[in-house]
Amino acid sequence: MTDQGGLIQAVGMNGVQRFQMRFDDFDALHASIRDWDLDLVQLQCGVFQAHLTQVVAGEMLVSRARFCSKVEQLGSAPVGYRTFAFLLNPESRIQWRNHEVGGNDIMLFPVGGELHSISESDFHVITFSVPKDTLESHCEAVGCSPKILEREVFRSDPVSMARLRQHFGLFLNLDEVPCVGAVTSDLVELLVRVCYRSRLSESDRVRSNRVMAVDKVRECIAMSKNHLNLQEMTAVSGVSARTLEYAFREQYQMGPKAYFKRFRLHQVRRELCAMRGERRNISEVASEWGFNHMGQFAADYRKLFLELPSQTVRM
Repeated sequence: MTDQGGLIQAVGMNGVQRFQMRFDDFDALHASIRDWDLDLVQLQCGVFQAHLTQVVAGEMLVSRARFCSKVEQLGSAPVGYRTFAFLLNPESRIQWRNHEVGGNDIMLFPVGGELHSISESDFHVITFSVPKDTLESHCEAVGCSPKILEREVFRSDPVSMARLRQHFGLFLNLDEVPCVGAVTSDLVELLVRVCYRSRLSESDRVRSNRVMAVDKVRECIAMSKNHLNLQEMTAVSGVSARTLEYAFREQYQMGPKAYFKRFRLHQVRRELCAMRGERRNISEVASEWGFNHMGQFAADYRKLFLELPSQTVRM
């Protein structure tokens, strides 16, 4: 199946399904991505674009994603799988589950698959989801204990990472995949061997007070439509206002008040995209999310999304 607009291409052959998609809307990405529960908050002003390739090969799911904007990623990896991820650009860095992750690192989602990361506009990643039992069997086959799977970040080396990028890139670009089971099994074994030879990350050992403070405020923000002032955020965080400001700038390159505004603007946009045909007006939605000055709201909205709220509703 090929969409004439070039937005979606889906090809099925030899037990392998390949999907290639391009998006300029968060909700369209959320609705189309297979097996992931993914929510995005745009942190950078401008147009959002995403490119996604997913290959379903037997019981494995391989994905390659590129986001052309700085975003906060929330949600979870595929249920019932263990999911690995690594960056395609060796020079890139992201914050992932409170770890600083670079181009020579491999990420392993926890059993529950919880996702929280902050990625820059050059974000380009491969993820590989493997059934838990299959992964443990491969660990035993290469002589390493399944307890290695309790770690979240593996610090590898440039040569091993270049090999991983090459093998997974070839797999994602193949028009046909002969001997699907053997090829995917080789990919799992290669990944396990690279992880087994890696060194333990210091960030796996400890979480700083600043990281935990941001987590507490973020959880409070996610449950609140009403405006939170800095004093209330500080009380929730358990640290001083100065420490909280530094902690947010460390993670998001913006203070907690600016982050809260971006989050609320994103939620307004989501509701506006879903309200076509309804009688509710824009000011009503904005007011529910704590925006009481419509002129300033419209200006902030346009600065972030490069369109007016009324344009979002009409699209």
